[in-house]
Amino acid sequence: MPFKFIKSIDVQRQAAKALDKDIALIAADLETEIKRQTPVLTGRLKASFRAAKTGFLKGEVSTNVVYAPHVEFGTKRMAPRAMMQKGAEAVKRKGDRLLKNIKSVL
Repeated sequence: MPFKFIKSIDVQRQAAKALDKDIALIAADLETEIKRQTPVLTGRLKASFRAAKTGFLKGEVSTNVVYAPHVEFGTKRMAPRAMMQKGAEAVKRKGDRLLKNIKSVL
């Protein structure tokens, strides 16, 4: 008689659904961290970042400011500011701490 471990699949589905509910919050947290890292001259770039949930387990932070890539990655006349990379690292560290706390409870 074959043995099926259905509980594991249910737990995975429940975890994915719970995480999906938090995607909008995670994207908003990422937006906040990116804005915190963004250099300000006029404030236009900083104010332009927007977070959105874009699908199941998907979210994004975007901007419509055309010079944003130049600020993020730099140019031959300006060093990269890497505000999106730094923001993502900050959110990742928070997530890593949260997962460690959850793991310790389980």
